[in-house]
Amino acid sequence: MSKLVVRAYNVGFGDAILVTVPDRGSHSGKETIRSILIDVGNVAAGKGSGHTVFEGVVKDIQSRLRGRPVDLYVMTHEHYDHVTGLYDAFDQYGLRVGIHYSWLTASSAPGYYTRHPAALRRRNLIDAHYQAIGRHLAATKASEESAMMGLMANNNPTRTRARVRFLQKQGGASKRTTYVYAGQQLRSGVHHPFEEARLSVLAPEKDTSCYPVGLQPLPLTATSLSGEPARDAAEPSAPVRAPTGVNEEAFARLVERRKRGIATDVLAIDKAANNTSVVFMLEWRGWRLLFTGDAEEASWVTMEKLERGLKPVHFLKVGHHGSINGTPHDSILETILPAKPLDSRKRVALVSTCYGTIYGDVPNQAVLDRLGENRVSLRSTAKVPRGEAVEESFSG
Repeated sequence: MSKLVVRAYNVGFGDAILVTVPDRGSHSGKETIRSILIDVGNVAAGKGSGHTVFEGVVKDIQSRLRGRPVDLYVMTHEHYDHVTGLYDAFDQYGLRVGIHYSWLTASSAPGYYTRHPAALRRRNLIDAHYQAIGRHLAATKASEESAMMGLMANNNPTRTRARVRFLQKQGGASKRTTYVYAGQQLRSGVHHPFEEARLSVLAPEKDTSCYPVGLQPLPLTATSLSGEPARDAAEPSAPVRAPTGVNEEAFARLVERRKRGIATDVLAIDKAANNTSVVFMLEWRGWRLLFTGDAEEASWVTMEKLERGLKPVHFLKVGHHGSINGTPHDSILETILPAKPLDSRKRVALVSTCYGTIYGDVPNQAVLDRLGENRVSLRSTAKVPRGEAVEESFSG
């Protein structure tokens, strides 16, 4: 009996998923094994990071493809922990994976921000906050805190966009690279090679300005907190001290509140990219598999509100590495994984994650309990050694 196989690699804190799908020709009936490769990347700093793991992962992918190119590569969104792996494998080890068709999230398309001015304003706002936060962290030496360093590195727009440009070229001819969005009509032989298997994109929306950002006012630098001209981030600076005549304890509380506000802003920047994740459904011989990238609550609510094809599934790739903000609220969860299954087939949830990284309480145990309680069998990449894979198969 033929089997669809999902392999999720332990790359630390990141995603790297290979799906192999037996696909019958619509006319010939001949079965061809086709592949989908999703993301491949990990964080840029701290525990769960580093390019060394990609050598073994990419070699394993090449071996399983038996010299064939990837039929469809999906870059879910522009975050370093999802886009750097193929770049690093090529740059560091000379390993390249051939790709027939590529799907990249809509907002990475050339000319996208010219066509969507509201999305451009949103991106410029995010970039301005990122630069201002960087200057503030450098001035206060808060950048020495590993959690904040990791978050900033993972959201670094310059490094990430360089990796995205590499992935754009990996797709080959422009007609084989599609910048996908919800509701888009995707045709076999034009946007992907599948004839029997059905693929549909549920998110993101074509215009990403629909997702709220929720940033606070631009953060102040350390020197402007004390009433003096702001320093450039490149200049060395001393720790922040209270201005003359200002109570030092009160001033320290002010600085601490500002740091907490900055942490909130960095998480908002992180969320903004997550909510542009490609969410897609793969339907094959009665099985439904839902791959979610790092989609957060705003994306899930939009999918529900606009009736973007959410329905019961047998496989869920858990969003955002098991973070509390990556799994939908109860009504949506009941839609995709109803407490009472619609059929007798198994149900599986996969979390690609790493404990003790920059995001703190990830994976969130309450999220794992919520998914596992009478709903699914839970599989985690954290349960296998670094570079190896969790594997799940579906017979059909």
